[in-house]
Amino acid sequence: MPGAGSIRCPWVLTLLMGVILAVPLSVAGAQPAAAPDSAAADVESFPVVVWNREIIRFRAAREGLPPARRAQGATRRLLEIRTGQPAYRVETIPITMGKDGAIAVIVNGAIAFAVLDQDADLAAGETTAAAAERAAANLRAWLASREEQLRWPLIVRGVAWAAAATVAAVLLLALLSGLARRLLARIESSAHHAKRPLKLGKADMRPYVRTVEAGLVRTLVWAIGAAALYLWLTIVLQQFPYTRPWGDQLGGFIVDVLRNMGLGVVRSIPNLFVVLVIFLATRLVARVATAFFRGAAAQGMEVEVAHATERLVVGLLWVFSLVVAYPYLPGSGTAAFQGVSVFIGLMVSLGATGIVSQLLGGLVVVYSRAFGLGDYVRIGDYEGTVTEIGALAAKVLTRRKEEITIPHSVVVGSATTNYSRQARGAGAVVMTQVSIGYDAAWRQVQALLLEAAGRTKDVLREPPPNVMLAALDDFYVQYRLLFQIAKPEERYIVLSELHAHILDAFNEHGVQIMSPHFEGQPEGRVLVPKSKWFAPPAANAGDGGRQT
Repeated sequence: MPGAGSIRCPWVLTLLMGVILAVPLSVAGAQPAAAPDSAAADVESFPVVVWNREIIRFRAAREGLPPARRAQGATRRLLEIRTGQPAYRVETIPITMGKDGAIAVIVNGAIAFAVLDQDADLAAGETTAAAAERAAANLRAWLASREEQLRWPLIVRGVAWAAAATVAAVLLLALLSGLARRLLARIESSAHHAKRPLKLGKADMRPYVRTVEAGLVRTLVWAIGAAALYLWLTIVLQQFPYTRPWGDQLGGFIVDVLRNMGLGVVRSIPNLFVVLVIFLATRLVARVATAFFRGAAAQGMEVEVAHATERLVVGLLWVFSLVVAYPYLPGSGTAAFQGVSVFIGLMVSLGATGIVSQLLGGLVVVYSRAFGLGDYVRIGDYEGTVTEIGALAAKVLTRRKEEITIPHSVVVGSATTNYSRQARGAGAVVMTQVSIGYDAAWRQVQALLLEAAGRTKDVLREPPPNVMLAALDDFYVQYRLLFQIAKPEERYIVLSELHAHILDAFNEHGVQIMSPHFEGQPEGRVLVPKSKWFAPPAANAGDGGRQT
């Protein structure tokens, strides 16, 4: 995260950003705006613009001249009006042009332009006389502004106000820069000197909170700086007659935005009230559902099933409430809101396929009750104790202290063996087998296997171990020893100790084990006499051969 000094001169950058944003707006204000009436969409109009001011719009042709040529001629004649005259008399006089009526706009006895009947905004109910009077009023305002531009006191006053606004803007931005540095330094200092982490589950959220706080400070500084520059540019442009329309355009834009925002907030109050009611009702029902499933878990329902059902029901409740509240959200009917909704839906549909499959797999795992926390299981090629069952994956801790994360889709697609489910209370059944030749009496082999099981510490005595003759092969007999242990996760350790005792017992009584298989009978018995059991480097530790 950047330190406090990451905002060295935000006012310089904000100044550039404000100018970049304000110049297009000011240029847009200088251009003739399209007529807001519906007739503009049907009839092409051409404005007469002088000194960034629109005087009138021509919509009709006159004596073969199209509206565009009429506008160009009127603009040229207006700019040719001499400055410095004692007074300007702007009059409107009805005249006749061919078969059509018209009203001439005259300045000091010279016709500046004529307003035809078709030049009026007929769709808005405007008459020719009203259009001519509006044009005359605009013309008087422009002539007055042009005369003001020649007065040095007004120019000096405008420069003074512009300089004062500039100094105020620079001081405000410098103040914002210093305030931002102090706030960022304080955030950094509080994070380093925090005595306790901000825990959310197992994660420390303090670094993320610090990043969010710093981002909010920077965003607020940029927003205030941009607003100050916008206001500065508006004030400066309004000080001079030539640029005053641009300043009025900027100021009007802000006023319109604030007015529309205020009206939007007022109009959205009823819908926001409905959204609040939906939120509170959903929150109440979700709490009731949570309490119900937690009570069911306390009354004997499996904890994993109860928690999974709780999450599923609560999630569906909130999704349903969002669907119900969507039409009442402010701006939900706008094209922008709908476009964002479609974009989010597309991203979810494309990117969440794997997540959805994992979530569904998790539901299958929970509701099939394949395993629970603490169970010793084999999932595919992985074997260990289940330590966590999440929404997307399960975690298994192996005997080698390796934590393996298995996605639920893998769990659903693999065979799962639960060694603990049936072992509770009675113990888990474990099996091992040996191959012994036909020259050994099966009763002796059975007794030796039971003797080895009796020597093994963790083999349960009740129920007693059992020996089965699994197969009579061509060269040997397969004996299978089944026994039970209390802890399934200890079965490999128990098997290791049991195999050691089997080797000792068979060697003691001279019975040859035929595993691994061979087809030819050796000349002598393959045994290890007891005198060689502890040949170097082995040593008799007195533990009876227990393997650890």
